[in-house]
Amino acid sequence: VPLQPTYRMEPTTYFVTSEAYKIIKNVLEKHLDGFQYNSKCCQTMTTLLSDDIKDQVRHLNFGRYKVVVTVFIGERKEQGVMVASRCAWDVKTDTFATYTFKNPSLFCTASVYGVYLE
Repeated sequence: VPLQPTYRMEPTTYFVTSEAYKIIKNVLEKHLDGFQYNSKCCQTMTTLLSDDIKDQVRHLNFGRYKVVVTVFIGERKEQGVMVASRCAWDVKTDTFATYTFKNPSLFCTASVYGVYLE
């Protein structure tokens, strides 16, 4: 259901990054503990992880925040990887939480962005 404009420039409840971080950590550890890297399964796994994280963060009821989740999975083969993201947002209201999970076979970086809808 689309929200109607309230003309309120600041949220009544702010996005809590520590709660989002706990959710990301729990979901990644639950699904990826003991998981072996397989390039054919990773597309399905990233979709499953991002949907699970998004659903749990939405249940925290942060009001008019839009929740965006990104998940990256890669194989560990003694290489270096840098993950970066950019977007335009309001420093006072918008925020994010990130967690990286590693096991002997793979690494997974998940980020949750909370962007306030004015």
